[in-house]
Amino acid sequence: SLVLEYTIYLDKNKLRRSNTFYIQLFDTNNKNVGKTKSVFVGANELIYSFSSTVSYEEEVNRIHEEFSTEGLELDKGVYFLNIFSEAGKLLSSRSFKLD
Repeated sequence: SLVLEYTIYLDKNKLRRSNTFYIQLFDTNNKNVGKTKSVFVGANELIYSFSSTVSYEEEVNRIHEEFSTEGLELDKGVYFLNIFSEAGKLLSSRSFKLD
């Protein structure tokens, strides 16, 4: 499984208390890992592997999510993880290595 832990800070100017995030997972060949999905953000298409809708109430929220990687070909190597907001803004970009 892929486990993500992150922090969300409440935007006091918004009434909505939930957000959708789009998670890209690419291998070293820039190939999307997982079942490729896409969403249009304006005129741009955003390709992603997983999506997540998070509801929250506190000013600072620690989020812990687990995504199934069953059926995915995760070989040894370096992977790249990007998290986008539903508006298409890149929020986080990381890499990790599987041994």
